[in-house]
Amino acid sequence: MQRHADITKRLDALSLLCLSMVVIGWFGMDTVVASFGHLVQSTRFYEMGVAVLQPTALFVGVGSSHALALTLFTLLALLTLFAAVAAPVMFPHRSAWLAGWAPLVLMLVCAGLLYGGGAGTAPTLTNSGVHDNLMRIANHLLQHAQDAAVSHLSVGAGGVLSALASVALAVRSTRMFRVEMPEVSFEPAPFYAY
Repeated sequence: MQRHADITKRLDALSLLCLSMVVIGWFGMDTVVASFGHLVQSTRFYEMGVAVLQPTALFVGVGSSHALALTLFTLLALLTLFAAVAAPVMFPHRSAWLAGWAPLVLMLVCAGLLYGGGAGTAPTLTNSGVHDNLMRIANHLLQHAQDAAVSHLSVGAGGVLSALASVALAVRSTRMFRVEMPEVSFEPAPFYAY
């Protein structure tokens, strides 16, 4: 009975509400929306693993050829959510509350890889041959295409909902980490224990 009371104390309604909002945002709503006029392609968060590996999936969708990457990233997302809810219940240490940051960290890593992992700067070429000039032109065109493609991306309702919920969960987890102090026993140890 004491274990049940401890579980309900460590697993509060606000954390469960935040986690359920993250689940709805990740698996039920659009996270990133690519729009070209009347053509709209939406991507959910569990498909972000494919989008990070192949950004063109944001514009053409995730096909069946990406089944392995899709499955692995979906399992990673589910494991992240499980860690956020189960760590404070399963582990008595107050540092287990920091697992509530896992969904936010996963979202930030995906956003950083997706938006920051583009083509970047073109390598500097030292020769002035025809091949090098063609490479400069190709890199310039690819940079402009990447800039144009990024301008057609927007954050969907699922991205906003899950970002707000994961920030609230991270704040709640940090607060519980700071509030929950380790229990200190002031009872002396028996003499025969030495």
